[in-house]
Amino acid sequence: MPVIHGIGYAICFNEPLFLELFLVRNQKCMKCKNRAYHNGNSYDVF
Repeated sequence: MPVIHGIGYAICFNEPLFLELFLVRNQKCMKCKNRAYHNGNSYDVF
């Protein structure tokens, strides 16, 4: 556990809101099956 806390501390040292931004992004931005093809979230087949 100390290693995980150390990594979190190092990340949050530069950007204090990193964990909050990460959690909000994962809650609001859905992942699409074709994300790798379009390099982004796209619901279009083409």
